[in-house]
Amino acid sequence: MSMEERKAVRKSGIEARNSLTEEEKVSYSAAICEQVISLPEYQNAKTVLLYKWTKGETRLEELEKAAAADGKRVLYPLCVSDTEMAAIEPGKGKNAWRTGAYGITEPDSQYGTIAEPEEIDLVICPCTTFDENCHRMGIGAGYYDRYLAKCTNAAAVAVAFEVQKSAVIHVNDYDVPMEAVVTETSLYRAEKRRCSWSAEMNRADKAEELFRSGYNCGQSVFAAFADVVGMTETEAAKIASPFGAGFGKLREVCGAVSGMTLVAGYLGGYDDPADAEGKKALYALIQKMAGEFEERHGSIICRELLGLAKGEDLAEPAVRTEEYYQSRPCVAACRTAAEIAEKYLLGKSKNESGDVLASV
Repeated sequence: MSMEERKAVRKSGIEARNSLTEEEKVSYSAAICEQVISLPEYQNAKTVLLYKWTKGETRLEELEKAAAADGKRVLYPLCVSDTEMAAIEPGKGKNAWRTGAYGITEPDSQYGTIAEPEEIDLVICPCTTFDENCHRMGIGAGYYDRYLAKCTNAAAVAVAFEVQKSAVIHVNDYDVPMEAVVTETSLYRAEKRRCSWSAEMNRADKAEELFRSGYNCGQSVFAAFADVVGMTETEAAKIASPFGAGFGKLREVCGAVSGMTLVAGYLGGYDDPADAEGKKALYALIQKMAGEFEERHGSIICRELLGLAKGEDLAEPAVRTEEYYQSRPCVAACRTAAEIAEKYLLGKSKNESGDVLASV
């Protein structure tokens, strides 16, 4: 979706919101707050990030009252630059608030306490429009999308009026989907889990975390780059799901190697059947990446890495236990594959001549 098309979709949502009367906005907002309060995400949250509404947005008075009565820690966003925001627990008194960017009431950091993104359990997001797949659009500055990427322990729920719903929103790589969208009449649930990537976490750590959560080796490596390829973890994991135990448990090419080549194809592949140079360049890159994996582990073949004979161990997938993780090279293989993909595809390493490798 082009920038102009996104602007048109955003404008349509704002106009639909503005078509409501003040009485409707107040009434619908109360119904939305009541539904949010009933959500398990709210019930289980100790720290919530709300917002101060403006220009026709869903009003959160009832949610503020409930959160205070329930003893929850309530935070509000503060724009700290043209691109970034922080979460502040407001101070007390008349100086605790000020008018900030875009005319939004925000807490004054001099009188409040900054919270770390990892401390937040629930983020309530405003939006200009949304779709039934729980994609949202804000005002276009990207504040929430950037901040949500850091909120590794938080559920993200958008609130909006039903008239703001769009048929479909074509998302960009940086758009973060919601777990749910709440309107005055409906609750939309996302079937897809958003990527819990943290800027402080490297790709190898993420791949290991995913593998230990139960994903196979191909899923773990590919989903570790879900944010880069513009997918949720669930979408990436589904695409890579055959690539476990050498794809389909046939013990051929290691699933971790397959996972890193999927990343390479998505970020550096070609789509023109006549692009001979693109094909040549991609194959050379894959060979180089696979060669480095083989150099570190002695093989790229699953059965060889596990010391199995051909046709051995084609039964049901093994039960994951700590002994399983300790006795097999799979965790190390996932970490290596993620490191190699990050090195060659995200420009996080340099070659012998000092040139940054294949940054895309």
